[in-house]
Amino acid sequence: MDFLRRVCNYGIHAAAVVVLLTMLAIVVNAVFRYFLGGTIDVVIELSGFIFLWIIFLAVAGTYLVSGHVTVELVSDLLPPRARHYVTNIAMPAIAIVYVAMIGWAGFVTTEDLFSSAETNTGTVQFLLWPVFVIMPIGCLFLLLALIHAFVAALSGGPARDRAAPSTVQPFE
Repeated sequence: MDFLRRVCNYGIHAAAVVVLLTMLAIVVNAVFRYFLGGTIDVVIELSGFIFLWIIFLAVAGTYLVSGHVTVELVSDLLPPRARHYVTNIAMPAIAIVYVAMIGWAGFVTTEDLFSSAETNTGTVQFLLWPVFVIMPIGCLFLLLALIHAFVAALSGGPARDRAAPSTVQPFE
């Protein structure tokens, strides 16, 4: 689990770097457009696709630090034992199936894009498979984290405390 936490922590930091670089590129593009009257086409084309990388780099690490938004409207009304079952067993089991389906769809899409060498239809042409390859990778790490939490809950191990999220560790 330490290896998974470390890799997912790096994913969160990598997503933060990608966000900063994207913001910087958009600012440079805006300055370029304002002062020189032109645009940097690759910034416009890639900025929409880069959100996939931001989301899937950070999704597993965000889960591990309990950083995702949770709605506890119904679960707070349940008795403690039922709440534990719903929160730590039923929800991760459903999430495992759902994330596996998203990961599989991402894998199939990436494989199709790779084999067809498909490019985007914008002004700057680039291969699409490198954009989509992060989906199955991010889903794989989230799936491993979900399975670990699910098995820990089934074996009576410590449940994830969603009320007290942990923190992202800085680089060592």
